[in-house]
Amino acid sequence: MIISQSVFGALCSIKHTDLELYLTAISLFDMTGFINSGSYSRCLISFESNKCVENSITVIRVIRKGNLSRRTHAILPDIIIPYSPYSVRFVISMIYKYNHRNCSASKFCESFGIPRSTLSNWIKLHSAHISEYISHLKEADRILCDKESAAFSIENFPNVFFNTTGHPFLVSCHIHIRAMTTFPP
Repeated sequence: MIISQSVFGALCSIKHTDLELYLTAISLFDMTGFINSGSYSRCLISFESNKCVENSITVIRVIRKGNLSRRTHAILPDIIIPYSPYSVRFVISMIYKYNHRNCSASKFCESFGIPRSTLSNWIKLHSAHISEYISHLKEADRILCDKESAAFSIENFPNVFFNTTGHPFLVSCHIHIRAMTTFPP
């Protein structure tokens, strides 16, 4: 799997839909060094105008040129959570809304069509990943001193998180270790 950096940093202020962001990120992906090996369709659930929206997207699969194993990898912009139909913005929106709800957890999940166990897993992963990221920022601060803000901005959060932890934001570690392979930059 190759996670391409797109526009994660400005999630709250972006006026575009997750589908538009996906299509833009895919169009900007540099195919140099890769061979297109096909594609597959998958669902992308996003949050637009205060409601859940389901779209079908086409995920491109590539092979790295010169790769003898011919193993294929999916190109996923960082707004996509691997192995999940939900966008990162959808999950973060749901966690925020859940933390500011005025109803029971069951009613909240029912109103958005989300299984209670899924929401619970998102909250656990979000808390663990934020804590993990902050601990890496503190370590980087000791090493980099005043360079920390340049190297660890919100715009490159997904890449920094992936490079420091070895797994994508909001993806369970055990899933990543079993199922994903990435290329060095």
